[in-house]
Amino acid sequence: MDRKTLKKLLLLSVSIILLCAIAGPSWAEKGLTEAEEKAKVLAEAKSELNNTSWKIELKPMVTGNKKPGKSEEDTLWFVNNQVISDKLEAEGFSPSNYTIRIKKKDKDVIIWETMQASEKKGAAFWRGEIRNNKMRGVLSWHISERTKKSYNFVSMAKENISEEIELPEPVVEEVDEPVEIPAE
Repeated sequence: MDRKTLKKLLLLSVSIILLCAIAGPSWAEKGLTEAEEKAKVLAEAKSELNNTSWKIELKPMVTGNKKPGKSEEDTLWFVNNQVISDKLEAEGFSPSNYTIRIKKKDKDVIIWETMQASEKKGAAFWRGEIRNNKMRGVLSWHISERTKKSYNFVSMAKENISEEIELPEPVVEEVDEPVEIPAE
């Protein structure tokens, strides 16, 4: 190789190294920016859902040849980053925290999920989707191993709650302190 070609090759290599050094941090920042953007969108979605109440219509899901049951109305309360259903509260269920995420394909859809538990009435699994200020979803209520009720639900009305409401405290049974018996 002649000296002129070697000089051009060296200059090209240095240019590429400098370009990578300059562009590298901006690529890393872009990754952080996407993570920060996602966190911002999730925080906004949670803020949009918190301190709201939703009147919903619960429709029993039908399997086999069973006749469809009657629809019921319920109200879901999203307060202090917890959710409670009027219907399930009457059955002994406590408020529960909910998770929230944004649908990957459709960024305008907020998805929330929770599980509520009752010592005597089992577990209830909720999943809801909110799009354009309307909610729809599924409630799967596992009363016992053999008894499960499944519902579809749709929102009929949404109300913003101006003040934070005190949700009922979970029922906690007190247990007597164990008594120590001295060893003989």
